[in-house]
Amino acid sequence: MILHKFDVINHPVRMRIFQTLYGGPYSINQLSRLLPDVPRPSLYRHIHKMLDAGIIRVAATRHINGIEERFFTPVFGQIKLAEIRDEEGK
Repeated sequence: MILHKFDVINHPVRMRIFQTLYGGPYSINQLSRLLPDVPRPSLYRHIHKMLDAGIIRVAATRHINGIEERFFTPVFGQIKLAEIRDEEGK
């Protein structure tokens, strides 16, 4: 299971999303402003992969004009940010 989670996070864009969410929680709209080089459809795809793996979770929701906006945050204790940074430095 831990290897599956590492396989999911071991992608350059998902790594950046994961690191950005440590300052969150953030919605897809907020993430698209913080990571302007990542197309919005890619953000949705990567967020869903990370949700399915249990690396991130929905921290809050709000409804705007009948549309649900979800805010995401890392699941603490699943993958430690320091371990990821160590891997990047190798």
